[in-house]
Amino acid sequence: MNRNRLYNVNTRLVYGMRSIGKNRHAAQTFCAIMNLPPPPARFDREVFFINESLSEIAEASMRKAAMETVELNGNNRDICGAFDGSWQKRGIRH
Repeated sequence: MNRNRLYNVNTRLVYGMRSIGKNRHAAQTFCAIMNLPPPPARFDREVFFINESLSEIAEASMRKAAMETVELNGNNRDICGAFDGSWQKRGIRH
């Protein structure tokens, strides 16, 4: 399927639903409440193209950040990184 054949409004609906963690069923409910036509029959295909596009953008962004870091480090590729993972912790700590 060619991306050009996807309607912008459908892509935006699917992207919005996936951004808030909702699926096809939630999109159907939303469209019904708003008195809109039902979401695209091929909801999953829209999700696939959105995920593919986001992956391409993320990879390009990370590649650019890595290249900038190497340049700032005098073209030395021996770079250390520190990650604490605190963003993953939610709610009350036990």
